[in-house]
Amino acid sequence: MYIPGHLSVGFLAAAGKALAQKRQLYLRDELIPVLIGSLTPDIIDKSIKLVGLSPFGRTVGHSLLTLALLTLIWQLLARRRNKPHPILGWWTFGIGLHIVTDFLNDIIDGFFYTSYLFSAWATWPYFNPDMYQVRAIPLFEQCKKCTTPAEYGIIAVALCVALVLRHRTARATIHAPATTSPQS
Repeated sequence: MYIPGHLSVGFLAAAGKALAQKRQLYLRDELIPVLIGSLTPDIIDKSIKLVGLSPFGRTVGHSLLTLALLTLIWQLLARRRNKPHPILGWWTFGIGLHIVTDFLNDIIDGFFYTSYLFSAWATWPYFNPDMYQVRAIPLFEQCKKCTTPAEYGIIAVALCVALVLRHRTARATIHAPATTSPQS
């Protein structure tokens, strides 16, 4: 998935929770940390690849081990403070969203195009893409050009725009002054 797609998935997750709880979305404690978290794996791993430390674009930042360690740290800090740490929690959640969307994107891409389920990056440092490749039987051979992974990001962006516009419209409707009808 691409940057707008990752940001949109993060926004939809945070906004979805706020909508489900019928409350406002908190910018500082929820939205900004989840958006930063949804980009953190790419910031880490693309930087590592750019400086030449790894030939792969998905290593430590995309690893489930890293996600597990961050979740453990978040839980330990919450127990120490006797209350949850929302900023760290949402940041960790954003990282998890990034990993899940990349994983699903790679699985879909494997079935549609490459026939490789290119997901060994999630098990870094134990496996890397050169060590572990799973071949898939292309289930959708007749539909090779039906969709692309970028279109899933576009769908997520479109859902974000629709959600924001719906919220603004509802807000404007709620706060609009009531019109009085002429009495007969």
